[in-house]
Amino acid sequence: MSRTLRRWLPPVAAMASLSMVASLALVVGSGTAQAEPTTAAEAKVELEKIEQEHSQLELQYNQVHQQLTDAQGKLAQTEADIASQREQVEAARVQVTQIALQKYQDQGVSSAAVILVSPDTESLLNQMSTMQQVEATSMTILQNYEAQSAQLQDLERSAETAVASVQAEEERLREVEEAGQVKVDEARAVLDRLSAEEAAALAAAQAAQEAAAASELGITVAPAATSTGTADAPASTAAAVVPAGDGSRASQVVAFAYSRLGYAYRYGGEGPSSYDCSGLTLVAYRNVGVSLPHRADWQFDMGVSVPISQLQPGDLVFYYPGISHVAIYVGDGMVIHASNERTGVIKTSLTYSGYPQGARRYV
Repeated sequence: MSRTLRRWLPPVAAMASLSMVASLALVVGSGTAQAEPTTAAEAKVELEKIEQEHSQLELQYNQVHQQLTDAQGKLAQTEADIASQREQVEAARVQVTQIALQKYQDQGVSSAAVILVSPDTESLLNQMSTMQQVEATSMTILQNYEAQSAQLQDLERSAETAVASVQAEEERLREVEEAGQVKVDEARAVLDRLSAEEAAALAAAQAAQEAAAASELGITVAPAATSTGTADAPASTAAAVVPAGDGSRASQVVAFAYSRLGYAYRYGGEGPSSYDCSGLTLVAYRNVGVSLPHRADWQFDMGVSVPISQLQPGDLVFYYPGISHVAIYVGDGMVIHASNERTGVIKTSLTYSGYPQGARRYV
């Protein structure tokens, strides 16, 4: 929490919205109430469900992160406005102080006294007119001070509201991260329960599903060579064979994807050492001058729709109903994507989760 945030800490603790809490509870708890998988087939179904729920949490994280950024920006602007307003209030206060001092010095002089000491009528009228003008100016200065002070109080109340909003978004981010970790732990628990024979059966079933989906889509899938990393350091990518590029922007996107194989996964990650799915695609395209938002579903709304059977290297492929995951197509029926905390950035079949929801081309 920044010093700015601490300085404006409001008396009421910020809470996440009930709808957000409820949605997180549904996602976190949806996979835990069922019986534990006892076969490779059951484990496969459970893992697929966990992966989809994890991708939905990533989508929520990026949405909340953007809301936090907006709230922080509003708070910063409000604080800048407060600083400027305080200067105006102080300037008005100085004027009011001068008026008060002048009135104190002149408090013994009444209108009757002015009449008695005036040498003639013209002089009297001039003095009375001057006094009225001074009084009117004084009233204007006093009213301005009151208005400026009231505006400052409004801004200070807005700052308290902005701080509460920042705190609420920070709490929501924490909840989404915790929910994501639950999904990671669930997946690891599923895999840990499998024997070596069951794990082999699971891998075979996954390969068969990918091949069947690719066949229906008319795509030939090359054997996958995956590489995983940790949160601390990416794994070696020496074994990755990067296809020769033609210098086009699409080939540069593919080259970037290969250069990040083995890097760690992190919610909201945009590099340089960790990424989430839309963070990886965002940076890959940023490097070739294309601006994409940090959300898979928003990226899906951009670019030109491409049939899966007509994919070209550099196109983006999207997954799961509602579009909550995205990968970079690199040719030969393969994609590179920031999968999850267990695997990091990997290269795998574009049909790894069954049928993609669609694809987009941006260059």
